[in-house]
Amino acid sequence: MEQREAREIINLRKSLSQMIGRLALRDVYAAKRYIEFLLAQGEPDPDKGINVSEINEPDLRPVQLSTLVKEKISLILKLPLEIEPEYDEEAQEITFCLPELNIIAAGPTREEAIQQLQDDVIWLWQEYGEAPSEGLSLDALDLKSYLQDMVEEARRS
Repeated sequence: MEQREAREIINLRKSLSQMIGRLALRDVYAAKRYIEFLLAQGEPDPDKGINVSEINEPDLRPVQLSTLVKEKISLILKLPLEIEPEYDEEAQEITFCLPELNIIAAGPTREEAIQQLQDDVIWLWQEYGEAPSEGLSLDALDLKSYLQDMVEEARRS
């Protein structure tokens, strides 16, 4: 390696270090993610650009759902579901919890976690909300009743 190239690599590393330091003063989480991203890339290559815009904080705004959709089924709810998401740093996933239905829906993005939540509620609706009461256990009957109290209308297309 030529001396000029070695100096450029050292300067690049110093620049990255300074940038991470400034970023950490504003947002420790973003700085940590950026460092993890750099480490995953291996040895820095001065000829290879790094797209910093790919490193985003998770969207943890509450979600409000009044209609749930999965494939050809839509459930219109009597009252909207309002759920606060959580972020699991270890799994790198956003989660939505509905403890009254024993649902924990997760995904790497907000949209995927919301879709998983909808899929899970609709699955419960199909399995219990629409099931004949005969043959259901007491717990299943309670779940059926809860779901029917929650859903205004079920549509199939």
